[in-house]
Amino acid sequence: MDIGICVASHVHDIDYVVRAEELGYSHAWLADSQMLWSDCYATLALAATRTSTIQLGTGVAVTGTRPAPNNASGIATINALAPGRTFFGVGAGNTAMRVMGLPPQRIAEFDEYLATIGPLLRGEEAVYRHGPGERPIRHIMPDKGFVDFDHPIPMYVSGFGPKSLALAGKHGDGAVLAMPANPAVMARIWSMVEAGALDAGRQIDRARYYTTALTTMVVLDPGEAVDSPRVKAECGAMAMAAVHFSYDQFRNFGRRPPGFMAPIWDD
Repeated sequence: MDIGICVASHVHDIDYVVRAEELGYSHAWLADSQMLWSDCYATLALAATRTSTIQLGTGVAVTGTRPAPNNASGIATINALAPGRTFFGVGAGNTAMRVMGLPPQRIAEFDEYLATIGPLLRGEEAVYRHGPGERPIRHIMPDKGFVDFDHPIPMYVSGFGPKSLALAGKHGDGAVLAMPANPAVMARIWSMVEAGALDAGRQIDRARYYTTALTTMVVLDPGEAVDSPRVKAECGAMAMAAVHFSYDQFRNFGRRPPGFMAPIWDD
């Protein structure tokens, strides 16, 4: 099992990632929310120049705020700085969109986006929809050092509901999940991921398909209670995100929709 960190992108706090590498953390996921934090790609570029072994990527990049060619170019640029240790986490944009008063992308739009960006991350041609038309696109100068597609950039799709988990199986090299409450929940998650892969004619190899459980942790001081003010300050934001998601589900559906697993959210 790998243990990584997921942090708000902050151009003045790269030491956090450097220290994580020194301590042996496997991954640094830098969050993407344009109205809250620094630009994730600028922050990743700084982290890439000061580290040498830790895996670096978006945690997660948002589909609703950047066209697929922009996100592909951004992460491929980071791959040119940190070849072989770059990954692309991607989601529909719960926080980044809602902070602007907008909803995350709908599932159909998210599906189309992933279908476009997948080939672009491999340096291949993709079909890009702009307005009413479609056109083939690809990066035309990857051999000039601007980007790196020679070293694979795995795509990890954020999925916390049945439909987005199916898209993770359909398009992703891995999935970003909520922390499963028990083995039965994880078995249900696998069934959703594999169903999406099967519908797309793909076969999931569980040994190679990378799953990441997103959660929050805090190390208690000796004698400290689990509900101390410090623990609440460290973990409260993530707990409340789960509460808001659960509320939205009941408000929108009036009941638990099929496959609903609380308290989790689609990012």
